Amino acid sequence: MTAERRRADARSLIIVGAIFLIILIVTLPLLTAFILGLSLAVVTMPLQRRLRTRMRPWIAATLTTVVTFAVLTGLFIATVSLIAGNLDLLFEILRAIVAGIRNLQVDVTNLPLTPEEIAERAAALVRFIESGVSGFALGLPFLLLQLFLMLLAFYLFVLLGDHVWEDLIRRLPVRTRRSASKLATITVDTLYAVYVVNVEVAIITFFLAIPVFFLLGYGNILFFSALSGLFQLVPFLGPQILILILALYALAIGDPRGALIIVFLGYPLISGVSDFYFRPQMMGGRVAINTVLMMIGIFGGLALLGVVGIILGPLLVTLGVAAYHILLEEVQPYEEPG
Repeated sequence: MTAERRRADARSLIIVGAIFLIILIVTLPLLTAFILGLSLAVVTMPLQRRLRTRMRPWIAATLTTVVTFAVLTGLFIATVSLIAGNLDLLFEILRAIVAGIRNLQVDVTNLPLTPEEIAERAAALVRFIESGVSGFALGLPFLLLQLFLMLLAFYLFVLLGDHVWEDLIRRLPVRTRRSASKLATITVDTLYAVYVVNVEVAIITFFLAIPVFFLLGYGNILFFSALSGLFQLVPFLGPQILILILALYALAIGDPRGALIIVFLGYPLISGVSDFYFRPQMMGGRVAINTVLMMIGIFGGLALLGVVGIILGPLLVTLGVAAYHILLEEVQPYEEPG
């Protein structure tokens, strides 16, 4: 490659990079929709490839998009219906906790907050949740726009993703191409783990939670079990919140037996077994990464990026580990001259 050709390539890369940077800045409020669409498309690409062998690419991409979003829409409607149908029960639980804290008789001299202050903050949380429900309705038009953009991004990536990747990979040097292929494989495996494994763990948790709530005796067994599964979609965090709320509720209504069942039976089955056995084992089959690093990715992603951080956090951590191993493989150790 001549020096003039290298300079021309460098100028082209700078121009293209500047264009993509401008696009990123302008579309930042919609970035979540694009990330979700692209990441979900990566996971469903095997279905599109299988269909593509039997029909035209655009038909295969359309069918993959329709099937995927039909499943997601069905799950969303089922989840909303489940929660909406039991809102009164959820608010009853929260108000019982607030009332229990208000009636708590303890020595407050060594506490940073009095029971009244704690109860007031808990009541503020209840009001915040109630206002959030109405706020969701107000933000529904923008949410629908994001969902539409997510669908378009998903379709385009399913249709053109393989072609674009092949065009890019052919323009890389052989050694760089090998490293890029490794990073692509790690990306696919991580996204598979984030989406598919979390759904599988949620289903397992649903069935494990049924005997817990049967023994608890509060009724609504299927609702509480389904809620346990839904909370598992926020790994290492959601189940603990649910366990805490239910334990406080049991204490607030004067049911120490229920609190013991939740802590010593509910926690191991609803959270412990899923978080520290099933999820690491199932993810380990796809992504060979330390469980602690995966937890750092999930918590860090949530803290920095919100909901989309559940996807990007583990992905960035996994890519960082993969980049470290590529560095060890590609760069020879320095040896002092003899």
